[in-house]
Amino acid sequence: MIHTLLIINQAGSLTYTKDFSNGANKLTTNEYLILAGTIHSVHAISAGLLPVSKKKNAAISRGVSRRSGSSGTGGFEVIEAQDMKLHCYETPTGIKFIIVADKNHGESIKDTMRGLYLVYSDYVLKSPFYNPEMPIRSEIFDKKVSKLLDQ
Repeated sequence: MIHTLLIINQAGSLTYTKDFSNGANKLTTNEYLILAGTIHSVHAISAGLLPVSKKKNAAISRGVSRRSGSSGTGGFEVIEAQDMKLHCYETPTGIKFIIVADKNHGESIKDTMRGLYLVYSDYVLKSPFYNPEMPIRSEIFDKKVSKLLDQ
């Protein structure tokens, strides 16, 4: 089961949150903001720990140039805890899709994250009213995400 979806922009700001859990342990808005900043920082640190040759390979495999400040150059993909996994999918433009799911969710999560990126591209990036620095406020995007992630 997928518990939470976060979308973090290139600067590390939380632009979208969707909580699928029915439990009473839901995070507050401030806790989500702290979580997004922490994930962004840990991702940047883990990308910095990669050897230079692996950074080049990661950038090439994602079609990203090696210019300073480019994204898609590594970083963690999964953080595993006792009962859950935190999955990170970084796009070539530096947007991070974070999914918190049960530990036994399986390999289909990568395809799900790619599907999320396609929905994001179609319904958010193509919107003339979208500003990358602002939270995503799109009813159709929200519906498509719910449909894609509804298990």
